[in-house]
This record gives sequence, structure tokens and C-alpha cells, in this order.
Amino acid sequence: MVRQKGGGIGIMAAVRVRCPKCFSEYAVSEAHLGRTGHCTKCDTRFVLVAIPDAVTRTVLTSLQKSPPSHSSSDIPEQWKVGDIILDIYEVKPLRPDKPYAEGGMGIVYRVFHHGWGIDLAVKCPKGSEFRSEEGKRNFERECEAWMRLGLHPNIVTCYYVRRIGGIPRVFAEFVDGGTLWEWIRDRRLYQGKPQEVLLRILDIAIQFAWGLHHAHEHGVIHQDVKPENVLMKGDIPKVTDFGLARARWAASATPSDSTKASLAVSWGGMTPAYCSPEQLQAAVQAEAGLPHDQRVKLTRGTDIWSWALTVLTMFYGRCPCRLGGHTAAEVFETYCRQGPPERFLPKMPESLIELLHRCFRRNPEERPRDMVEISDWLRAIWREITGQPYPRYQPTAADLKADSLNNRAASLLDLGNQKEAMELWAQAWREHPWQPQVTFNQGLLQWRTGRITDGELINQLEELCKTRPQSAEAFYALGLAQLERLEVKQAIEALDTAVQLGGGPEVVRTLEQARAMVADMPRCLRSFTGQPPYVTEVYLGARGDRILSGLDARSMRLWETETGRTLTTLELPTVATAVSTSADGRWQLRYARDGNFIVQQAAMPSTAEVFRKIQWGPGDKLPSPDGSHVFVTTEEYTIELRTAEGGELVRVFRGHAGPVRSLAVSSDGAWLLSGSSDKTLRLWEVSTGRCLRTLKGHTDPITGVYLSSDASWALSCSTGRTLRLWRLAPLTHPQKRFLAPILLCQVTTSEEASRIQSQFVELALKARMALAGEQYGVALEHTRAARQLPGYRLTRELLELWNRIGRKCVRRGLQDAWCLQMFEGHAGEVRSVAFSPDTCRLASGGVDGTLRVWNREGSAAEARIVPAHSDWISKVAWSPGGNLIASAGHDRSVRLWNSEDLRCLATLQGITTPINEVAFSPDGKFLFSAGWDRLIRQWDLESGKCVQTFSGHEKYINALDISLEGRWLLSAGEDGTLRLWDVQSGECVRVIAAHRDWIYDVAFVPLSRQAISAGKDWLLKVWDLETGECLRELAGHEGPVFSVGVTADGQFAVSAGKDRTVRVWHLPSGSCQRVLVGHMGSVLAVAISPDARWLISGGEDETVRLWELDWDYHFPGWSDWDERARPILQAFLARLATPNRALQSEQGTVGVEKAYLQQLLTELEHRGLGWIRAHGIESRFRELLTSLSPA
Repeated sequence: MVRQKGGGIGIMAAVRVRCPKCFSEYAVSEAHLGRTGHCTKCDTRFVLVAIPDAVTRTVLTSLQKSPPSHSSSDIPEQWKVGDIILDIYEVKPLRPDKPYAEGGMGIVYRVFHHGWGIDLAVKCPKGSEFRSEEGKRNFERECEAWMRLGLHPNIVTCYYVRRIGGIPRVFAEFVDGGTLWEWIRDRRLYQGKPQEVLLRILDIAIQFAWGLHHAHEHGVIHQDVKPENVLMKGDIPKVTDFGLARARWAASATPSDSTKASLAVSWGGMTPAYCSPEQLQAAVQAEAGLPHDQRVKLTRGTDIWSWALTVLTMFYGRCPCRLGGHTAAEVFETYCRQGPPERFLPKMPESLIELLHRCFRRNPEERPRDMVEISDWLRAIWREITGQPYPRYQPTAADLKADSLNNRAASLLDLGNQKEAMELWAQAWREHPWQPQVTFNQGLLQWRTGRITDGELINQLEELCKTRPQSAEAFYALGLAQLERLEVKQAIEALDTAVQLGGGPEVVRTLEQARAMVADMPRCLRSFTGQPPYVTEVYLGARGDRILSGLDARSMRLWETETGRTLTTLELPTVATAVSTSADGRWQLRYARDGNFIVQQAAMPSTAEVFRKIQWGPGDKLPSPDGSHVFVTTEEYTIELRTAEGGELVRVFRGHAGPVRSLAVSSDGAWLLSGSSDKTLRLWEVSTGRCLRTLKGHTDPITGVYLSSDASWALSCSTGRTLRLWRLAPLTHPQKRFLAPILLCQVTTSEEASRIQSQFVELALKARMALAGEQYGVALEHTRAARQLPGYRLTRELLELWNRIGRKCVRRGLQDAWCLQMFEGHAGEVRSVAFSPDTCRLASGGVDGTLRVWNREGSAAEARIVPAHSDWISKVAWSPGGNLIASAGHDRSVRLWNSEDLRCLATLQGITTPINEVAFSPDGKFLFSAGWDRLIRQWDLESGKCVQTFSGHEKYINALDISLEGRWLLSAGEDGTLRLWDVQSGECVRVIAAHRDWIYDVAFVPLSRQAISAGKDWLLKVWDLETGECLRELAGHEGPVFSVGVTADGQFAVSAGKDRTVRVWHLPSGSCQRVLVGHMGSVLAVAISPDARWLISGGEDETVRLWELDWDYHFPGWSDWDERARPILQAFLARLATPNRALQSEQGTVGVEKAYLQQLLTELEHRGLGWIRAHGIESRFRELLTSLSPA
């Protein structure tokens, strides 16, 4: 879509703006657009954006649709100054005297990006350059090499390639200083005294070499190096148009001619006046049709030749090689003999002459090896001339951070490379979890391709808003997703929040569009009640716009499908030949011969219309309209699309939380409607498997659905007395659908990115140096400063450094948390999860009876799986040594597994009821189990025998926990009590009536006399175990709390509940630090790693989720001892049955002591006491050992 900006260039017309809150309108000058205005009526501040005309209102197009140029086919090839393209790009004059630049490649425009607020250069090839669609794809592939170069101060940044008007257009950094060729031609290069000019040329040549070196190191050779392809930003040269000459050639070549850019590629584009001899030779070979593998291979040496020729041009004052760049060596010899051709030109230093002689050698192997050697040579010349070192530092390229990766992915998606785009978004997520644009784009594509449901996408984006409550981008993303699924009211709420948080003009425009869509959104138009089964007796008129439905045994209701408006109520005719007339005399009803009905307007036979009984969709199988496929419902609440012949699985539709009871499909096979016992309808896009919308409103299970032939409306009925009419047209009709745009990140200049990265490198280096010197407080502050740099807060490198420093610090609070990975595979609820002691592996068990072990950094496909029990697994536990896993099942068994290969080592005998819980003793010698028989059993793992039982609970026992030193056992269950047991004597020393209802889980609070319990009453409670007093209640869950865990330092707890959330709590204050959302059902299990960096959860949605926790740390300063460490040392030694003997081995006492000391130091770090010096711990450790030794 193109529109001309009102008023033209230089004329500021009056426009109208509207307050987004109270809708008051104001007339303002166009010059004020984009600024912040103030509504005098409702006191709201908002961005001034012109109210769009009905003809030119914003249409947000989706980059996901391939190719997107279809939606912009009306955009002309050439643009005019003042045009606004796609309501995003405003065409501006390149310079006051020049509207655009034109060359052999095409046209270069300057556009203002309204979303980003910056100017961009758009390079638009001529349409005649492309012979075919494949030629366009070749061009786009070549441009990708430029995008991959990222951000470097001496390279013009290519942000993305996008097809507009059917033409691939390259969007790049706008540089307004002109080209190096223009500087040569208009003599800007030669202003000043001779030495000043010489140093300026050397400065440009050095930076020019740095830019080319960066490209070469990324596997890209330019192949068209010349003064016209060097832009000047002040005194900084920036190389541009990487691969565009080659891309231009590729656009008109066949696929076999086009190859991937690398350090050894075939000829693909050049400027003859600056080409190397081997490039010319390759060109001749290509023109002669020589096979690809027989042509001369080009290396970085060809760029070195052209770079040297460009440097010679600066000393020559004009293009020196009129017969072609391959003659540069001869031309240079003439220059060396005759000197500069003009008086104003500086004389070339002898050392530079020597360098250029090397660059102009015929054999590329005899030229300098790379641009670094050249730049080092030039810097030596600078020192030789000035007596001073070259003042600039060689810049480092800014890494491709999440923003850049997102924009590259968006460009790839625009080009149809969906797989590569998803890979880049996954990489961006790893670099920066919960980055708004990345989260939205990745989720949107997953939804559009049927990998997740609309509900899952909204859950992700709502969690994004919770983790970024001040981010306009986060709420804008949520609003866009709600708008695409046409939840217009929720979209308006999110978009309004985004505007209030400072969202730009595109956010305001989208909010205006959403408000205009309110009247046309999909919804339940009407809900009818009646006596069953008559209410589900529904007849559709032949014209398809009226429905006749039963009220009771004697009457029918006539209504419109478009509005749901009731037209009349008619009594059923008393006999087959009778006619019934409505009370107002306007309508008549009679039976048709086939048992259906005929309705007409009274006294107007021509209006007679036959109403035929509709058939509610079946609940098991439904053939597609053309008979080629069949939709099949499954016991897993999914719908499968299979081929009619052979039954091959084509697609799976997932999302319902209950049995699917009815299916209906549109006449063209494009849309599927399903109704379920979960009381929802779901509208599916058959081609992708995407759940476009979940329709809610029924209060009883749905028993039948009907979809109109064009999918514009639907009917549903439930087990109650309700019939509902749904309007679907805005979702299913292309002209009415809203497609959210793929979001691009605000770009930054390469100079700014390089400056920030230099700061990052410096701060990270200082932090590592401080860390090496054990200055943890200093290291912490340097790392904190580095994390505050834009784009670096969640980089993996800094997170690793931050947490390494944090091992010697104290946790102060939770800064952030995010779901790092989701493991799928369980075929039922996940009931229990556990970390290995080294946190590298996770174990899970659930309703499917399988025990699964996952690598924390692996994928779901790498899980080791064993069918462990014939019924539910209710609990899995990892032994302290990490070599064993215990599992408890409802099949009345407890089993022990080798954690490496999942071999079953033992099944404990004597259990006669289902087991809910198992827990290892801290020394790993005993296992405790409990369950439905209300007994706790203590098992000797060496003999496999039960050595003790604990009785006292009156109902099922759900939870056990063992104290740090192994002396105390805590239990809880469905009788609502906590019980504290002395393990040695088996005596119950305290009973606490803790909750009004069941207790699901319990945990000791380390380094204290406290415990925490989780109950069915929606509460967590913290208890003083000495007094039995409830110290505090933690409220927040909106349903029963199923699982709880505590960090090793005793300061924080994690909980999981029926409300689908995981919550992190600060125990001393009782405050909720974070609510983690993502699970699609009740969260049944949660566990936190010993170092508190990781959290895992499992739930009703059959997934295991790994969360990363980002803590705020404080270094209290070094200390030789703290009494809080004493119980940890004592517990550590208590876990060794014969400490002195355990410290003797073939390695010698000292070596083994060091091994045990390291274990102890690691445990102290986990418990927030890592700041006690090792020698202080060692001294107390030996002291305690001595006290345990016999006299």
C-alpha cells in the first residue's frame, strides 16, 4: 500500500488526532506528528498520530505469508518522495538536491522508518534484472551473506531484505556523507595541507582494510571493491554493497550458476575498472560457458588487488585504469615513474609504494596474506610519518545479539526460509530469553504452523508481560496476537497499556484499528435455551440465512443466522396437512412431505422456503468434503487427519482437554470445528493444524457442532438446555482477517554497537581479573555494570560469569526467571521431578508409568526411558551420591535404578498398597517410603530389608522429608497433620494440626528449625518445629498447592499448584518474588537444584519444564569463620558413618581430605556461605575430625 504524505514535502498541513482513551479529537499541525500530546478532557498523554482515512487506514501485513509481496502487489517499482510505503516507510530525498541515487544496480532511496524513528537506505534493483522467480531467490540468497556480517564500524550494516511490490529490496544503514568516489571527485578528500591530506588518505585506507578483513573472516569476499562502494560517515569509511554485484548477476543466472559466497568462489559480478586479473579471467571463462568447477577460483586476494587500486585512485585523483583494473600493475609503474598527475595530489610514501607493488602482483599467492598484514603495514607508515602511533584501535565486530538475530530471522521468513528463521529465533532466545520481539515472532510462527495452540501463545505472551511489566513492546505483542485470534476486547486492553507505556505510532494505529473491529469480532451471537431434546432439533433454510429450532414439544423458533435475531415463534401444526400461523399473522409453518418444514410469509407463496434438519457432526470419524482424507478423534483428546486410502497420518490437532464429541468441516475443507467435553469449541485451520480460536461460553460438555458451508457461522449444543450461534466470518474470510506483522527490533548503528561491545569487553575483562584475584565484590560490580549495557543483560557469557561469582555471595532476591526448555514425551500427567546432585540431569515420572532421565542441556529426543511401573509413578528421588534413582508407584512397588543405564537393581518387597512418596537419607544408606497404608517404612539399601516402621497418621501419607544431618523425619498427609519423627528411636516427637484439609507436600527449611507445608486449602505455611507455631502463611495460589521445595540456603521456596503456576517466595518476608506461567494444566511437581540456579516442574500438560533463575547477589566480604557453618560441617561428618576410616585410602590421607573438603566447600556455596575462606573451613574440619577420633 502506497499513500502520499498529506501536504507534500515542505508543506505542513493541519491534521486531526484522537485521544486513545476518551476519543476526543484535535486539529494539530502536521509538524507535531510523532510528538507527545495532552488531552485536556481526560488528562491523558499520548503520541500524536494522524487519524487514518477510510481509504488509507493501516493494514498490517504479515511477513510470514510467503511471498509477502502478494499483499503489496499494488506498490509500484519506483517510488516518489513523500510516498509512505506499507504505512511504515516514508520516502525522503537522498539529499536536498537529489531525490534518489541511480546506478547500474537500480535505485537507492532514503526512507524514514516510522516504527524505529530512523532513516534507512533501501536499495531497489530494477525489475528487469530478474528473469524469473528463481532469479529473485538467487538475489536474496546472495544478500544474506551481507546480513550475516552483523555490526562493524567500517561496514554498512544490512538489516534485512524484504520483497515489496514483487521486488526484493535491501534495507541497510543510511550513511549521509557521500561515497569515497564523490570525495575524490569534488576534492573534499584533498582539503588541507599536503601532510594533512596524506594522513587522511592513510586513515581511510586503514579503516577500509579493517572492514574488508571483517568480511573475509566471515567467509565473504566483496568482489566489487571500488570507491563507489565506500561510504563516508564523517572521517569513518564504511564498505557497502557486499555481494550486490554478484547478487545482480545471480538474479539473472540459473540456479546452477549461483554459488554460496565464500573465500573461494566463482566469478559473480565486478566493475571492470577495478577488477583483478583473475577476476577478469573468471568472467571470460563464465561467458564462454566453462563448467563451474573449471573456472578460476577467487580468493581474498582479488579484494586486496581492488583495495590497492582504490587507494591508488585516492593518490591519482581519478580512475587510473581506463583499460580495466587488470592493468593496475602497469598503470602503477607509470605512476611511480611520473608521480602524481595533479599538483594538489599528495606524493605517495616509498613504504606505501612497496606495499602496493606487492598487492599488484599477478599471482594472488604472492600478495599480502590478508588485510590485517596490510593494516599493520599502513599503521607503521603512519608512525614513520608522524612519529606517533596510529590513534585508532582496531574495532571488534559487535556480536549478533538477539535483536540482530531477530531481524535476520524476519528477513529469512520473508524469503520463505521458515526452518532457518526458526533456528535463528531459537538462537536469539538462548541469547536473550523473553526478548519481546523474539518471543512474539517465534510463538506466532509456531501457532501459525500448528505447533502450539492459540491458548499456549497467549500464555507465553502474558508471561512475557509479567516478566517485562514496563515494556510497551511486550504488551504490543500480546495485543497483536489477541487481534489475530480476534479477541478484540483483550487486544484493546493490551494495546492501550502499550500506548500508556510509550508505544510508538504503529501501536497507536493498531489500537485504532482494533477499536474499529469491535462490532465485527467473532462471538456467540445468541444463546437459546429450551426443553431437551427439542432444543437440538435444528432445521436450516434452503437459502442458508435462517434457522428453525425447537423450543419444546409444541413450538419452534425462527431466527437469522447472521444476527441471531428471532423473527418469530411458531406452533407446530396439529396434523400433517395443517398450517400454523404466527401470533402476528406474518409467518406460516407447515410440514414438508419428507418430514422437514416449509416456512413462508403469510399470503406470499413465492417466499416458501424448505427447512431441512441439520446433522450434528459425528464424534469419531468425519470424511473430508472430497473424500480423500478423514478426521479421526483419539483417546488422547486429539484429532488426527489421515488419508482415506492407507490411513497415513498427515496432521494432528492438539488442544482439547477432554474427549472430542463432535466434528464439522467447511465445504472447501479449509476449516474444521470441534466440540469437546471440556466445554469449548475450537476452530482449526486444516492446512496448518493451527487452532485459530478457542470459543468458550458453554457451561456443560458440548455434544454437537455444526459449521456452515462457508464457515461464516456455527452452531453448538451441550448436554444442558443450550443451543449457541457463533459468528466466525471475521476469522474465516480472508478479507476480514487480521494478520499480525512480524516484529522487527529497533536497529542500532554499527558504531554504537561497537562502542557498547567495547565497554562490555572491558567490563568483562575487569570482572574476570577481579575474580582471579578473589575480589568477588569488585567482580560482582563490574559484571553488574556489563549486564546493564543494552542487549547484554541475559547474554549467556555474562550469566555464566555472574553465577560463577555468585557462588561466593549471598542471594538477595530473584531478578528474573524464564522457561529455558520444555521436555515432551510423557503420555500422561507428570507427577514427580528431581535433579541429580550435580544438576546435570533431571528425572521424571508420571501417569504413563515411565521413568525418564533427561540431560539438562539436551533435548527431549535424548531422554533415556524405561517402563518402570505398571501404574502411576507418584515419586522419583535421586540418591545423594547420584548413582541411584528410586521410584514409587501405584502398582504397590518401590524400585531402585542405576542412574546411568536405568537398569532395575532392586524391587523392595513387602509393600501391599500404593506408595506416594520415597526419600533417601542424607548418607544414601536408607530409603524411606510412605503411602496409602498410613505407614512410613525405613529400608536398608544394602540388604533391601525394612528395618523400621513409623505409624501414627490416620489417612494416606503424601509427603516425606529428611533433615540435613539425617536425624529428623518430617511427614504429612491427608489427615492435615505434620509429624516430626526421631529417626533413631522411631518416636513421633511432635504433631501439628497444620491445614484444614489435605497436605500435599512438606519440606524442612535448611539452617533453621522450620518447615514449610503445601495444602489443598490454597496455602503454604511456615512452621516453627520446636513450638509448633505457624510463623506465616504464604497466600497467592488460586487453587490447591501440590508441591514445594526450598533453596539450600533456606531463604527461598518454590511451589506449584492447580492454578497452572510455579511461584518463587522469599521466606523471611513471605513475599512472592515471581509467578512463572507456561504450563497448560495443573503443575503437580516442582524441584529446585542444589545451587538454586535451575528449577524443574512437571504437570498435567504432560511436559517437564526447565526454568533458569537469575538471582541478585551480594558479597558480604571474606571471613575465616561463621557459626552458621557449624551445623553444616557436623551434618557433613554425620553422613560419614566412620569419618576417620573414610578419610584413609590408598591415595593417602591428605589427598582424600582435599576431595572431601571440596565437597564441603561446594555445599557451603550452595547454602550461601561461600564467602568463608577455605583455610578457615579446613581448620574447623580437622578440629571436628580430631574430636571424633578415639582418645
